[in-house]
Amino acid sequence: MMNYAARAIYSLFTLASIATYVSPTTANPMGATTPTIPPIPPAWNGEGCPMAFTSGAMYGAGDTVSVAKPGYTLVYACTTSANYVFCGMSGFEPNAGLYADIVWTILGSCMGNISP
Repeated sequence: MMNYAARAIYSLFTLASIATYVSPTTANPMGATTPTIPPIPPAWNGEGCPMAFTSGAMYGAGDTVSVAKPGYTLVYACTTSANYVFCGMSGFEPNAGLYADIVWTILGSCMGNISP
């Protein structure tokens, strides 16, 4: 049987091991770790990047918006179903809102701006 202090140390060691295991890092030759960068999604079929998403804006069915991420920008399309009325509402923000998957579809990544 382990005493209280031994259990506490064992618990901390176990938690630290789990945290290290699930941490999204990659070891480099020097022994330090660096964050693992997710791959950039394929480019979308449009030209440049559409306007950035604005919470509270009115979006029509099929409208496209962009959302900047570290290192790349994603393009989303508002649904063409009757649910399109929710595309600009709080909670439905692409890539962040709790209900985003109901009204937004990822089309891919983009670079630059769409010409006016």
